[in-house]
This record gives sequence, structure tokens and C-alpha cells, in this order.
Amino acid sequence: MIVYSSRFLTRGEVWFDNEPDDAQSVDWIIYHQRSRPVPRAKWRYFYTSIIDLTQSREQLVAQLNQDTAYKIRRARDRDKILCEGCDPRDPAIISLFEQMYNQFAAMKGLYRLDRARMESMAAAGVLDLSVAKDPRGNALVYHANYRDRCRATELELPSLSAAQDQRLQARIRRTGRARIRVRANPVAQRLVGASRRRTPQAGQTIFVFPKGPGSQWANRACARQSIRSHGIDRS
Repeated sequence: MIVYSSRFLTRGEVWFDNEPDDAQSVDWIIYHQRSRPVPRAKWRYFYTSIIDLTQSREQLVAQLNQDTAYKIRRARDRDKILCEGCDPRDPAIISLFEQMYNQFAAMKGLYRLDRARMESMAAAGVLDLSVAKDPRGNALVYHANYRDRCRATELELPSLSAAQDQRLQARIRRTGRARIRVRANPVAQRLVGASRRRTPQAGQTIFVFPKGPGSQWANRACARQSIRSHGIDRS
């Protein structure tokens, strides 16, 4: 369970079918992408796609459509985009990620990064952070995943997609497509390979694509998200 302060309360966060370590030590708990509701909790159904990472590289690549495969090759071969893993426990790294995220959030009208949440995940060893850079070493896209021993899912994907330079926009879109498709819908071995190199004991077998109801990515598999409060009236 990830624990961090949320305003005036202590919040617990549990992913997939994991169980909280000590429910009495937090004020409330949010459960993400659980396969069944938590008793006496508020919850809702939503659809998601689940990518089987036990497939071979060839099997995963074969599922790419031609346009996506072309954009990935172009980002790699023509744009010379370099993807590298980051140490999320390094405060300087988190600061760079936070800086880009907050710029991205301001352009999109989103909340600023909850750094305490990211740092709690990093301390627990479940935050996977990587970055895509141009040939000059400038960061274009950051990619943050939650991952445990069996599953991984996307958390944040901030980029400079609102840049004024149209050529830069196109490059970032290709980079983003490479990052998104490579780590999730089908070239997911890029993500799992990086995770295994950094944490050999990880070996995730499933990537949960974080899309909601009505998504074009939705399949018939159904996941649930549950929220449970401890001593707080949420009615």
C-alpha cells in the first residue's frame, strides 16, 4: 500500500488485487483497477484493455498496425530519439519530471503534480520512470508507470505537445506514439524490458491499459475501481 498525505488526511492507495498493509494507519483508501469490489465500498465498473506481456517480441510487434510501426521506426531512425530509464528515487530526476509535468498541466488545465504521491511510489519501488530525448539531450516526453511484480499501468505521460514549433510538435507526436505503443499496445516489451533490466525480480506479465468507459481500446474484460473510507462520511 502506498501511503502519503493528501491535504489534511493520510491517504492509502492500493493497486490491482493487492491488499493494504495496515488499514488502521490511514484515514481512507482508494483501490485502483481491482477485479472485484471491496465489501461496503463505493465502486464503479469500467472497461480496460489488458496486454499479455508473456508474448514474445515478435508476437507483440506483429500486432502493430502499419502506421504505428512506421512512426516508431521514424522516431528511432530519422529523429534519433533516445529512450532511457530514470532513477525515480533521485530528487533531481523527480524535479525535472515535475517541471515538465507542471508545464504540461498548465497548458492542459490539469492539476499540478502530486509530488508526495510520486515520491511515496518511488520509495516503495513501484514507480517506473523513463524519458524520451532528442539528439541534443532535450527531454520531449516523460513516462511514469506504476508496476508491481505482476502488473504495470500508465500513470502520467507529460510532454511538450503544445509547443509552437510545428516540426517539434510532429516529432513529439511520433515520440509519443512510439512511447505509448511500445510500452502498452503491443510493443510493450520496451517497457517490460526496461523494468527487468532495472529490477530483475520484477518480471511483470500484464500491462493494464488505463482507458475508461466507451474507449476505443475497451475490450470485454472488466475491471473495477473501489474507494473505501475509514471514519469519514462521504455521502
